[in-house]
Amino acid sequence: IEEVAKATGQGIEAVSGFFSWCAEVVGDAPHDAFAWLIGDRLHHARIRNLYKLRERTEEIIRQRSVKDRKPVSGSIATPLLEAARQEDSEEIQELYASLLAAAMDPARANFVRLEFIEAVKRFHPRDAVIMRTLQQSPGQLSPNTRDYLHKLLKMNPDAVEVAIRNLEKAGCVMSPDVPRNSNNWFLTPFGRELMAACSA
Repeated sequence: IEEVAKATGQGIEAVSGFFSWCAEVVGDAPHDAFAWLIGDRLHHARIRNLYKLRERTEEIIRQRSVKDRKPVSGSIATPLLEAARQEDSEEIQELYASLLAAAMDPARANFVRLEFIEAVKRFHPRDAVIMRTLQQSPGQLSPNTRDYLHKLLKMNPDAVEVAIRNLEKAGCVMSPDVPRNSNNWFLTPFGRELMAACSA
């Protein structure tokens, strides 16, 4: 705990609370949580990432007025925390925090799938922004998806297409057009379920 306090610039009491939170997420396995977090993997940036994840997750839980939290299944908690602690991007961290908050909410826990974590691990920050935008902009986008996103997000058209193609590989978007030359894409059922799990 002292080493983590030094790494993060936090007080001993705050860090102890952090370990308690980790144990709460993974259930009654505080020693496992401690060993996983510290062990021989004491990297300052990764610990700070987990601190940020905790703060944002707790904020989401408060916003949703979740009263009775549930421990997260190890099959979800372990890969999610492992992925989140290595991620510096705020856009991707937001998705992980949203998934973790959902997994801790008894009313939403069944929405979270391991496949969602695997998909988000493939995301670039631009991909996360585009997913949010597509979720909030249902229907046909004019004049087409690529140009709509280019104008709205002030993103280079090539960057939009690269992001879309990556989201397509992750199973999150698809083009209904054959041949696919109209630059139109839509969220797949998988993509809609992923974003639903990440929504407030």
